[in-house]
Amino acid sequence: MSDIAKAVSIILQLGLTMVVTILLCLFFGKFLDSKFHKDNLWTLIFLFLGVCAALRNMYYIIKSFINDK
Repeated sequence: MSDIAKAVSIILQLGLTMVVTILLCLFFGKFLDSKFHKDNLWTLIFLFLGVCAALRNMYYIIKSFINDK
């Protein structure tokens, strides 16, 4: 695979991983807030967890990309 294709694939993978992880946690937090009638408590908690999980996933994706070189 060419270097340009690898760069594009890593950028797409990082972007999709971040967006999907954060949005899933955000929607789950919103769902819990609507179930338990809390004022965005669960949304904030799961948004924070989603960002942390996205950063963790980014670290492992970049680490595997660097190790493949």
